[in-house]
Amino acid sequence: MLAKAQRLRVGEFLSRRGQVIRLEYAIFKVFSTTVGYPRFGVVTPKKSFATAVERNRLKRVFFGAARLIYSKIAPCDIVLTLLPPASGPSSAELRERLARDLTHYLPHI
Repeated sequence: MLAKAQRLRVGEFLSRRGQVIRLEYAIFKVFSTTVGYPRFGVVTPKKSFATAVERNRLKRVFFGAARLIYSKIAPCDIVLTLLPPASGPSSAELRERLARDLTHYLPHI
């Protein structure tokens, strides 16, 4: 899990405009930031993931992937909205895919 300072309050960012990256299992929104480090937020819609157990598992997987690549990306705010195909792969496989896609699509230091 990331430190509280590195996590975003997602509600403040849902209506803002930023760079949008669409993948098969998620939508990334990237915003410029005034703080000197990257921050992450995740949205797991109740409509797509019915149980709280599944939503919380997916959040832990995302924050685990974000922690792995945290030092490799430039300061920005990132909000991830997970789509239903995210529940298919195992946690380890999804974490690996997220880390790979985050390092590929996001700005580097």
